[in-house]
Amino acid sequence: MSRSANESATRSLLRSGDTCGARTAVIPRPGEPWLFSVEPDTAQITWRADRTRGIEPGVQLIDGLRAGSVQHVEIGALGTTVRVETPPQLDGPELCRVATINDLHIGATSFGFFGTMKEPAARVPHAVRCVESAIRDALAWGARLLVVKGDLTHKGRESEWRTIGELLASQPVPVAVVPGNHDVKPYRHLDPQPALAAHGLHLVHGMEVIDLPGVRVVLADTTVPDFDRGHIAHVAADIVRVAARAAGGVLVALHHHPQRYRFPTFLPTGIPGPEAAAFLSDLAAANPSTLVTTGHTHRHRRHERFGLTVCEVGSTKDYPGTWTGYVVHASGIRQVVRRVSDPTCLPWLDYTGRAALGLWRRWSPGRLDDRCFAVRWPASTGDRRARAARGRRQPGRSAPSTT
Repeated sequence: MSRSANESATRSLLRSGDTCGARTAVIPRPGEPWLFSVEPDTAQITWRADRTRGIEPGVQLIDGLRAGSVQHVEIGALGTTVRVETPPQLDGPELCRVATINDLHIGATSFGFFGTMKEPAARVPHAVRCVESAIRDALAWGARLLVVKGDLTHKGRESEWRTIGELLASQPVPVAVVPGNHDVKPYRHLDPQPALAAHGLHLVHGMEVIDLPGVRVVLADTTVPDFDRGHIAHVAADIVRVAARAAGGVLVALHHHPQRYRFPTFLPTGIPGPEAAAFLSDLAAANPSTLVTTGHTHRHRRHERFGLTVCEVGSTKDYPGTWTGYVVHASGIRQVVRRVSDPTCLPWLDYTGRAALGLWRRWSPGRLDDRCFAVRWPASTGDRRARAARGRRQPGRSAPSTT
């Protein structure tokens, strides 16, 4: 394909495929650039290997872009340009940045429904390499708090907890951890709480709160010991209470996703629909300035429930291999999802896209606006902030201080 034809095809794809109505992503062919992530001042372009042209899989971060504008950026490794439309900045100064990772599955050695996809032997296993890259990238992006939303381990073995415990304990920013279903499987060797405590790390039990500039981060344990499904009813009232009394916006971090119906329409099983609906309805009434972020599904989707934005974000260790950032302003919150950038991770991550007869490559990434978007808080948030400033007590059990 000529350079001009390649540019034309890429621009058409980015306009019509990744940001419009289809619920599954339209993925570029091997060797073609894909606008994976966009912020007001940055964009991340990624591409698959094209062996016929000698192109290895890659990721390129473009910074210094202008907010709210259309620009063409050079992708040197591909010898082409990509059209990028950046979103506008949220109103007011930036207050803080929070990063989340989930579904690390330390100890996993394969992927796919039957576990037939295996990486050749490596000194550092792919699950470890991917989470190390995700954390490095998130810290370079500016995260001041790292939230780990469950499935830290694959089978809860002592060696798995030792690996992830040592990694998280060495980070220069506070780390908050909620468990996932893989951490409480019946075949686990260790329970999550003592396994992390051995490394000086704290595991959320029930519901806990971390207050940061402009946002109250609420973390909740949704696991059911020995089962894959989740539940929220046991902590729903506590979450609603602390959200109602937040000075500004709220970011609720869970492992399990809220299902729309009582029975799941896809696997894995999340929080049953009636239980999830009751919780989200009460949460929306208590504080509409709330964003709910989950993991568990290994995919990227954004939903609107009772006026709230609820998002699922993917795993660090299988396609496309991501971490998520949240930028807080007084006027709202912005989500950005980026692929891990370590080039040693990309061949494995792209290989796992072949799972489910290749459908995983379309199912997992979602659309660009599932991954990167902004939520503007309702005007009532300002009234709540003013009431809090006049002396309303901040309730809730707090995790270790982050300020």
